[in-house]
Amino acid sequence: MDARNTAVRTGDTTDVRSLSADGCRTCENSISPIEKVYEDGGEYDTEGWIVDSSIVKERSETRAKVSAAVTYAAGETVPSAGADPVRYDVERHIMLIDMSMVDRTWLVSDIGYVS
Repeated sequence: MDARNTAVRTGDTTDVRSLSADGCRTCENSISPIEKVYEDGGEYDTEGWIVDSSIVKERSETRAKVSAAVTYAAGETVPSAGADPVRYDVERHIMLIDMSMVDRTWLVSDIGYVS
């Protein structure tokens, strides 16, 4: 979440991409809109995603499943240079995050939503 929040604040997605497993489609669906906003001269004004609680539901040497209660902070997005801001309220979600051990590093391999 910290790496994603840094990407939202700065437009630099290097760290969040480095924590995403190859082929993680849901990771890509979360990261590419950030890149698009910054490429188009836009920006975000939000505290980002906040982990309220989390628990490891399953774990082996190479895989783990984490359940997390996450708050999406309120804020606004300017989708491109000169565009009107899009404002949004707080949202709360329960996420199921699949993790894979790759080269001794835990990577996100899928993000699912329970709510």
